[in-house]
Amino acid sequence: EYQKRDFKSLPPLKFIETLSAGDGRAKSVSLAYYLPNVKPYGRDDLSKKVLLTNKIVARYEAITQPMAEVAMDPAQVTQLNPDDISLFVIGHENAHGAGPARGYVVRRENKKIITSHELLKKHSNALEEARADMLGLASMPEAVRRKIITQEKANNAAIGLLALLTRGLATGEEDDHGKAAMLTFYALNQNGGIIETPEGR
Repeated sequence: EYQKRDFKSLPPLKFIETLSAGDGRAKSVSLAYYLPNVKPYGRDDLSKKVLLTNKIVARYEAITQPMAEVAMDPAQVTQLNPDDISLFVIGHENAHGAGPARGYVVRRENKKIITSHELLKKHSNALEEARADMLGLASMPEAVRRKIITQEKANNAAIGLLALLTRGLATGEEDDHGKAAMLTFYALNQNGGIIETPEGR
């Protein structure tokens, strides 16, 4: 029999590493986590974002780059690099923390509070991922304006989003990230953000 363990005193990163090991890796490998702080490891009224850049680079080299070489314009593929793809991932993950949150109160019915998450139901997670894609992309010009990154890096991060979408589309509509990739691709394509080359790339 398994012994009951008390995780309350375990540092959050150790806890998530435990959950994501072994069978926890069967469906997907997360690139980032929002983790609550647990005293004495941090203020419990705040949370931390953990970005696993080694996994971002590994996914790029093993999956994203080979798929991009098949689907994307070769001239843009040459601009892809793990650092700038990581930059987009940071923008995407930061966007999750920029409201409105899924707990946003849309309306009240009698004494019951109705949140956006409840209204969107099974589509909530996919729409949140698509929102983070678009907001992460939109944050790049602001980062350039504040001189946090260069325009070249912002451009390459945007190309990185397209490369990441190729992997996301391959996961299919039954996966929230796959459904989000379809929504993001469609929105960008319909508005001229993604165009097809004469070669069909």
